[in-house]
Amino acid sequence: LLESGMADMAEEVWLVVCGDEVRLRRILERDGLTEEEARARMASQMPQQEKRKYARRVIDTTSGALEETRRQALECLRAAKGE
Repeated sequence: LLESGMADMAEEVWLVVCGDEVRLRRILERDGLTEEEARARMASQMPQQEKRKYARRVIDTTSGALEETRRQALECLRAAKGE
């Protein structure tokens, strides 16, 4: 949404983040790129710190634990609903 200029179409921006080494590992595992290609992709993207300026809510997936990601997502959902 942010990089395409479409963030204003959403009521809120939620950002999912993780550390750079985790991002790199996930890209390598998922997309079958070389490390150089993966690093180039990461470098071409808006930095996570810049994205945080636009995010109303942030979910950190660095731990890789699905249950922790689920907990954070539910917490954000409850907050967005005003609970």
